[in-house]
Amino acid sequence: MAERKAVNKWYPPDWDPSKGISLRVSRLYRGQHPLRDRARKLDQGILVIRFEMPFNIWCGQCERMIAKGVRFNAEKKCVGKYFTTKIWEFTMKCPSCSNVITVQTDPKNTEYVVVGGGRRKVEDFDVDDAEVIEFMDDETRAKINADPMFALDVRGSHKLKADLDAERIRELIDLQSQFEDDYATSRKLRSDFRTAKRVRLEEAKEAHRDNLPYPLLPASKTDELESTRVWFGNEKPSPNHHLERLSKRHATILPVASSTSGSRKVHSRSAAIELAARRGINISSFRKHSPSLSTSHPPSSTIRVTRKQRSKSPSNGSASLLGSQYDDDDDDD
Repeated sequence: MAERKAVNKWYPPDWDPSKGISLRVSRLYRGQHPLRDRARKLDQGILVIRFEMPFNIWCGQCERMIAKGVRFNAEKKCVGKYFTTKIWEFTMKCPSCSNVITVQTDPKNTEYVVVGGGRRKVEDFDVDDAEVIEFMDDETRAKINADPMFALDVRGSHKLKADLDAERIRELIDLQSQFEDDYATSRKLRSDFRTAKRVRLEEAKEAHRDNLPYPLLPASKTDELESTRVWFGNEKPSPNHHLERLSKRHATILPVASSTSGSRKVHSRSAAIELAARRGINISSFRKHSPSLSTSHPPSSTIRVTRKQRSKSPSNGSASLLGSQYDDDDDDD
């Protein structure tokens, strides 16, 4: 920094310090006004400024309401004087259309007046609505001094209003008294935050344990009610479940005579047993419960289907042999 400040700069002989402190600035804005584009109509007495709407107005062309506080690039110029105070006029365009709105100052009434392009939105507020103190005018004050009964009525109304305000003030004081102890309030707030944080950590741990790709919502009574309506079925399949499925799959769909129905059922059942043995289904101690086959086979006959082990000899490449063993234990009974 010291070296930089020690180095002097060379300025040409035609450099004018009034054009700017820096040589670069003086060359860049030589012959221009300091306000630049804002002063493009300065020869007409017009200066472009930022104007803020002092109240709500209605546009005279599109009937759109322009709210209080909306800012515009307005053209400002002096149009007259009230004694020695200048009257300023601000001209701007509506943001919704090309309508020109003109607003002037009113030094006499210390307010703004919409001259053209729109109209002011009339908003009347009562003293009670605004909740402000209403000052007495000279006529009311003179009447109070002249009429004691009127003065008594005014004092009574003031006392009633004071009582209502006092009750409201007591409510506000009671409400604020809850936060008088800063330490207790901060301690309770931090305790609530820590409890909520522990709950969130536990929920995140549970979700990570199940290794789910999406978060789960907490359980509710609706979930419990819906879960009680689900029936998973606890009935055990019958011993001949597989054989019944196989026999139905290979049974014929064409109608048959009653004389041959029994033989066809026996044939389909035996075919189902052979197919089950071929597929490697181990069915032991299977008893036929079908009453239609009681005439051809004894009710106590047992059919055992076993699967022989595959031969370990490498020379035998055929499939394992399947055999069916039929035992008749009628004599045992």
